[in-house]
Amino acid sequence: MSLRLDRLVPSPAQGTAQRSTVPPASEPVAPGGRVSVRLWVEEPGRSPRLVVVPAGVPVRVGRSYAAEVPVADPEVSRFHSVLWFSDGRLTVADHHSSNGTFLRGLRVGEAVEVGPAAAIQIGSTLLVRAAPETRPARTSWGSEASLEACAEPVAFDPAMAAVVAEARRLATTDAPVWIEGEVESGRGTLARAIHRDGGRASRPLIRANCATMAEGEFAGVLLGSRRDDAAGTGRALGLVERAEGGTLLLENIDDLTPADRDLIRQVIQTGAVTPLGDSQRQTVDVRVVVTSRRPPSGDGADEALHALLRGAVLRVPPLRERPMDVVPLVRRFLAVAGDPRSLAPAVAAALQAYGWPGNVREVRDAIGFARSVAEDGEITLDDLPRAVCEPGDEPDREELLLRQSQREVFERNAIVLALTATGNVSRAARILEVPRSAVLHAMRRYGLGARTLGVTE
Repeated sequence: MSLRLDRLVPSPAQGTAQRSTVPPASEPVAPGGRVSVRLWVEEPGRSPRLVVVPAGVPVRVGRSYAAEVPVADPEVSRFHSVLWFSDGRLTVADHHSSNGTFLRGLRVGEAVEVGPAAAIQIGSTLLVRAAPETRPARTSWGSEASLEACAEPVAFDPAMAAVVAEARRLATTDAPVWIEGEVESGRGTLARAIHRDGGRASRPLIRANCATMAEGEFAGVLLGSRRDDAAGTGRALGLVERAEGGTLLLENIDDLTPADRDLIRQVIQTGAVTPLGDSQRQTVDVRVVVTSRRPPSGDGADEALHALLRGAVLRVPPLRERPMDVVPLVRRFLAVAGDPRSLAPAVAAALQAYGWPGNVREVRDAIGFARSVAEDGEITLDDLPRAVCEPGDEPDREELLLRQSQREVFERNAIVLALTATGNVSRAARILEVPRSAVLHAMRRYGLGARTLGVTE
């Protein structure tokens, strides 16, 4: 849905800042002109952050997760203001907010121009236009940081909007949360939003991907350890103590053993940890959020952990179940990259029709490819990867499960052959051309014990 700025109704006020004309949504960016402007967002109780307003794209500011610039200020409306940057000029308009939008002390009605270093006030939040040379750290399009840049959940589709609404409710509590969903469906983004919108936002958010930990490593990483060395007694802080006062995000707990998952339950239940090699229990104040690819399996460890989280379980639907989120997600990636190009109508239809088995990462990669080949100011069907614009027949769920089963059988057999041929995990990893930790994870997943196979680690 496109937002027409010329339909915004002025808010009544005794004084109104000088008005300026907002260009229509179809206005192109002038050749050689600047493609974006940056603003400092200063919210109460949070560190200032830079946001990008790309040229030719209306950018909404508000408390809604669907806003392009979301803020947590309770005095701000869901969609409070609209920003527009074109031809070197930044303008702001009020979006029928409850408390009004102010520029230089005057209430804004229709769009007014924002000068250099000018401050826009909405509630207790300030939006200050940054100097042109002020830029956030640059990241490559294909890096993990480019995914982190889209740090707010996109929730235009009702299926996702309901999840986000529940997440916002949970964010105001200290309850531990279980987030379930497919890989790259947005579980981590939702978890970070829960931390950022809660009372622990100013404290650390410590993340750990359980899928990257070797067998037997998790307990020491989670709880920390006490060690004796030549210099005396030393302490290695665990994840829980590092997250003191904040949030501990444990991703992909499916890859942990039942005993390791039970350690998570103990930390949540007791609010204390005993580092390995130490007898002294440490009291901790930490909120725990876990992500999982599937619901609890029903074994003792999962059931006990899940019992602590009743009422705080969120399922993030995959993109194929929320097609209305795909185009806004693409536009979010373009805005983060400062890319002013628009999408042809046929592109939007193709993006919604495709099933996106790779979820958000596949969207990121597809639009990154399109940006690299598009020659004009509009991304067309010819710029999309062939698999997206010509997807063919989508496999049904049973076929997808069969393919997954076949892949797992192939992977297990390959690992067994490599281990029995070499007798050593490290040498098997070199033959398979994968990290040693990946072999250890697969062994744990398929129940392949080193002793049973007669191999050394």
